[in-house]
Amino acid sequence: MMRDAGFTLVELMVVIAVLAVLTATILPELSGTLPEARLRADGRRLGAAIRLAASQAATRNREHCLRVDPDRGEYWIEAADEQRCFAPLDGTRTRLEAGVSVRIRAVEVPIMGSAEEMPPPPDPAALPEALDTIRFRPDGTADGREILLREPSGLELALAVNPTTAAVRIAGPRAEERP
Repeated sequence: MMRDAGFTLVELMVVIAVLAVLTATILPELSGTLPEARLRADGRRLGAAIRLAASQAATRNREHCLRVDPDRGEYWIEAADEQRCFAPLDGTRTRLEAGVSVRIRAVEVPIMGSAEEMPPPPDPAALPEALDTIRFRPDGTADGREILLREPSGLELALAVNPTTAAVRIAGPRAEERP
């Protein structure tokens, strides 16, 4: 007796069941990768903008700053002219991925001595206009700031600007801590 070429219904159902089990085990592992990748990409672009602003300040011997608009999810670089008036540099305005929020806070990094000897960081409410700006000076220093990027699922990425060296350090992403 000769069998027709093809698969039986039972064989097809077994293959579909195996695929369903594999999909059910793999899918939860993949669910966080796209938002995490977008958050990391935003962090890399913002880190590059910070390094560019610091580099331009030293190269051009003029103060530069990175401005952040948390409400619109945008940031850009501005350069000072002879009168210390700041104007945006062309082509530096960048928008964060949709849904990613940004928050900035002032931080101080102790240069010498213990953290207890350092004064507390300024109260953000006392400096509402200054917190959206990170200034980079020609001598290689900057305003100490921490920028937090948060993705809607709660993942956070932190970028810390060292006030002594203007270097940026990226930490995360990590899950948001809930109280």
